[in-house]
Amino acid sequence: MTETIETERLELVWLSPQLVEAILDGRHDELGFTVPDGWPDTHDRRFLAYRLRQMGSDEALGRWLVRGIVLPETGVCNGPAAPAETAARSSACCGGGSPHEGLVQIDTVA
Repeated sequence: MTETIETERLELVWLSPQLVEAILDGRHDELGFTVPDGWPDTHDRRFLAYRLRQMGSDEALGRWLVRGIVLPETGVCNGPAAPAETAARSSACCGGGSPHEGLVQIDTVA
């Protein structure tokens, strides 16, 4: 099941365990959105694998661990939105031509 929080400018798509596995395995045709070439990079692969392990141990928390930021007009996922522990990395990635450029970090407090 995929849950999406929709706004006028973006969609936050819950990256369920099934979607995370598809991303990590390169099965992008199963996602329902497009991802940039070369994504996930090494850092995001580790991050997604870590979140996948966490989702397996706490299903209720899993829905809030990672969401993809999808732009509705293009259907492209520009990267993950995740809780505060990744805010510094995400902020650093938002400049200099990164595929994450122009994104806003959205945090949750558990």
